[in-house]
Amino acid sequence: MVRPKICLLVICGTVIGAAACGNAQQNLQRVSGDSRPLPVPAPSTVAPAPDTSVRSAVAGAADTSKVVTASASEPSSRSLQNTLLRAKGSLTAAQLPDAEKSRGDLQQALRELENFVVINSANGNAWNKFLRLDELRDELESERPQLNTLVDLEMNMRQNYVGLEYPQFLRLRDRLNLYIRSVRYGSNPDATVELLGKKIDELITELNKPIDGSDLARSTQVGIVANYLHESQQVPWAVSEMRGQFSVPNIQISARESLLNRILYRTVAEPNPVQECILGTRILGQACLSGFVSADVVPMNAGVSLRLNMSATLTSQNKGYNRGVVLNTTGYSPVQASKQIFITPNGVSSAPATVATNLQSQINSIEHRLRIVRRIAKKKAAEQKPQADAIAEGRMQTKIQSQYDQQVNAQLAEASTQLTTMQQTQRPEVKRVGLTRPTLAVYSTDSTVNGNLVQAASHQLSANRNCLLPIPMSSEVLVRAHQSAFINALDTVLGGRTIRSQNLDDYAHQILGEVPAEVSKEANGEEWSITLALFHPVELDFDGGRVKIILKISQMTRGEQVLADPAIITATYLPSFYDGVLTLTREGPVTIDFTRESRGVRVVTLRSFLKSKFETTFKEQFVTKRIDLNGRFPRAPQLTIDSMNLDDGWLQVGLK
Repeated sequence: MVRPKICLLVICGTVIGAAACGNAQQNLQRVSGDSRPLPVPAPSTVAPAPDTSVRSAVAGAADTSKVVTASASEPSSRSLQNTLLRAKGSLTAAQLPDAEKSRGDLQQALRELENFVVINSANGNAWNKFLRLDELRDELESERPQLNTLVDLEMNMRQNYVGLEYPQFLRLRDRLNLYIRSVRYGSNPDATVELLGKKIDELITELNKPIDGSDLARSTQVGIVANYLHESQQVPWAVSEMRGQFSVPNIQISARESLLNRILYRTVAEPNPVQECILGTRILGQACLSGFVSADVVPMNAGVSLRLNMSATLTSQNKGYNRGVVLNTTGYSPVQASKQIFITPNGVSSAPATVATNLQSQINSIEHRLRIVRRIAKKKAAEQKPQADAIAEGRMQTKIQSQYDQQVNAQLAEASTQLTTMQQTQRPEVKRVGLTRPTLAVYSTDSTVNGNLVQAASHQLSANRNCLLPIPMSSEVLVRAHQSAFINALDTVLGGRTIRSQNLDDYAHQILGEVPAEVSKEANGEEWSITLALFHPVELDFDGGRVKIILKISQMTRGEQVLADPAIITATYLPSFYDGVLTLTREGPVTIDFTRESRGVRVVTLRSFLKSKFETTFKEQFVTKRIDLNGRFPRAPQLTIDSMNLDDGWLQVGLK
């Protein structure tokens, strides 16, 4: 297997770092990942003083007096335009994050954490050093806090280390994030609102263009504005309406009834003693229930409904004792039992089992030393047989129903406990890096069980339309993932982070539990860093059977040299799958596009260095290990990947 190297590890989401923003216009461009030239100082600039440079930047921007209208021919685009026009009229500086309030909240959270870790103890000193709390205190006391330092400190709290998921740490991180937003957007409120209005106008104009392909560019543009409005605490109703058009679940899983039967099917072979008294006759013997249990999927909108069906036969051999007379009998009955199960987000429940039988019994012989007694007993037994059979069948049905209910309910109780635990428990790693837990909805049809997830924070966009890829008939499980699911997760984990070479071994250990040799070599080599864009630092474009990886960088360093030219790195791969092995083959060279035409030996050297790094990172071919689903899920039936398709923003994988 060829291991992905440094930046691919970064793309997977284990990095720490910071991004810096200058004045209000630069902040908005940095948040969006805007690759156009920025007519402002480099990212190391501290938060600006009120009014001066921001207003001049606005004055020198494109003419904002042009009237924009909702004129898109496509209905969804026109609806978005109408939302944006109403949102623009509702922008207000009064709703921007308040710096003094957020500073006070952050100071309170810091005091609570200091008390929690006992700051002057050995443990407290270790946390103080690891979290760089002295730097945080300095920034809180500064009249002009440096955004790049604040972001670096906030990202430092998003690592996979035990403890960072505790409420005291999460509260400090959240309060720090809000303080960053208050500095970023509240330093010059009027200019921020004016620039937000300009961004809205630009998006309204862009929405006049037709939707094409995977529509990555369009969703990115809408997402940028939604992100602006969310972080600046503007018009939450508009963000909700914008998300409404991008709310299709971006992870969809479907399992056929045939797979469920492979999981749930079981044989039945249950011997049971017979001890009954029917019409004064004591009956002793042995009965055996043999058959199988299968599952039928039942349509349900807000959950999954299954019907567990038992198809079996009951046979028995018995002796009946009554006043010295012994009756030797046999019995036979087909048995059909059914129990309906309901699985919803609230838990697992079921309806009482139903049982249908058709008992046929036969008296094979009657034992007694006197013939006349045997004759009388035979006549009497014949007279009572219909009534006795009805009583026996009723008791048999009750017993089968009770046992079937008990067996299934015991399994359901265990499943319900597991489901509740899953709902109430979030993996600590997810909390530590700040990912949003996906929302889940399940439903069933007459032939499939389906689960839909939305991987998106409260302001992020999901898919804008359903997957239209043809469903392979051979697949028992179908997994569909929209590119937005990956983009949203990477946006949270990587947005604005600085990846430093000296920390690569630490990143690798956090995610892999080990440090590969090539990572160790890079970490101990020449020092370098790259700072990723704050918005959509990594984008994946699934279209035409290919996956395009787009990496957005706002700054890089090599030793003491700094290149503040935003760059976009693009690599396109053609995936293929054979015998459990996924191969990604790169098509063409890695492209690196810079947004500025800067010159000079230093710039040329750094650009060449950056290109060499990513040519190495995005190799010509990646070959994975053989995917063994049963090694990970030993209780699951044997499954193999038999199809893979990428188009219109969707990745579809079929398993059989």
